[in-house]
Amino acid sequence: MMRAAASIAGGVALCVAPATSPAQKVFLNPSDQFENPVAGGGNEAQYAKINADLTAAILLAAGFQVVVDQDFYNAPKNANSWGADVFVSIHSNAGGGHGTVTLYASSGGKVLATHVQGGLVAYLPYQDRGLSHRTDLYVLNKTTMVAALAEVVFHDCAKQTGYQGHPPSESDFLKSAAGQQLIANGLASGVCSYFGWSCGGGVVVPPVQKGWFKGVVYQAPDMADRIPGALVVLNTGASVIASSTGYWEFELEPGTYTATATADGYQPNSSTRTVVAGQEVWGSIGLTPVVVPPEPKPEPIPDTGVEVVTDPGGPPAPETAGEDTSGGPPATETGGEDASGGSDAPDEPDLAEPGSGPSDASTADRADSSGPSGDAGEVPPSGLVLDASPSTTTVSSSGGCRSARSAPVSGLAIAAVLAALAVAGTRVRLTDRMRANGPSPRRWPCPGAARRTRPR
Repeated sequence: MMRAAASIAGGVALCVAPATSPAQKVFLNPSDQFENPVAGGGNEAQYAKINADLTAAILLAAGFQVVVDQDFYNAPKNANSWGADVFVSIHSNAGGGHGTVTLYASSGGKVLATHVQGGLVAYLPYQDRGLSHRTDLYVLNKTTMVAALAEVVFHDCAKQTGYQGHPPSESDFLKSAAGQQLIANGLASGVCSYFGWSCGGGVVVPPVQKGWFKGVVYQAPDMADRIPGALVVLNTGASVIASSTGYWEFELEPGTYTATATADGYQPNSSTRTVVAGQEVWGSIGLTPVVVPPEPKPEPIPDTGVEVVTDPGGPPAPETAGEDTSGGPPATETGGEDASGGSDAPDEPDLAEPGSGPSDASTADRADSSGPSGDAGEVPPSGLVLDASPSTTTVSSSGGCRSARSAPVSGLAIAAVLAALAVAGTRVRLTDRMRANGPSPRRWPCPGAARRTRPR
């Protein structure tokens, strides 16, 4: 073990460091704000330089390499080019408050700031204001190494009462040789403990036992496409809301953790990492948008087996002579009625070719080819005529003087067709002929068609 002692006005600081420890580089940057007056005399830059020089003496005696640079604008660049391991900026505070605070910008800077703040609070009789995260400070943003800025006391505080009796006033403490040495001891102690050493009057700040698990939430696979406001939850139950840039961070004891991110419109995803004390580990989480299934297509209308021939157009023909208006059941058409106005013969079969039976199919075929039958002035009603027999179903379009025949269908199928046509606003007339092999559907003559009569 290598021991070194440095005699300094106001007290003696003892630094102990391992003989085999490397010579870490410490860059001290005292304030250059000569325009900031200290209550009772002097200025901030004047006393900051004294604090830095006293701290450097302790660190040099401990085996560190130390540079003191009060050039505010060039100090970060000089520290970067020198290859410093840590950067500590030394200031005093103002604004009417009391106590000590240390500032940081990065996770690594927070570790250093924790040690520096602990060393100062151990030596100074003033309030511990803790740590402050700042991202707007030039010296913290322009350095590439771990950095912290200490506001040791409030230099505008001239009171001798306050926190813990507050003796003496903070400005008087800053100006006194004893106070300056205690400030230096606290700063040196914090730097030494950061590297695992013990220095500064034998006071040792316990090492930080935590690390950091951090990352961003983004829309996979583009990490630049961040998702602000995402909820990130650890397997321990701790949670945080991602910032406007999708950034999140947890300070944790060493161990393995799983962070799960969720956001509206995205599928959840997780990241698992092992946290080491004093270190930070990244585990960014990419989320995939939820795919919305397309709207289901409507089911096709089932095939009822009924063929519908629609009216090609034209106004409906009015009901005229020849229509049964008695209100009773319709009489069976036999075709070829005498022009003199004789009555229908319901039991007489339709006119057929010799040798053909009273087949309904043959009769319908013949009727289609030989022309219409029925009363001379009779005109079909508007809409569709549906004929249902035990073996056939025929739907006719009166406007076009056409008919069609399909395979046998059930009564339920017919009812479905009727319902659909009724919804569409189509008039439907149903003729129910239940005799086996009954006569063919009623035929309506086209307007102007030649009248055909049956020879007697």
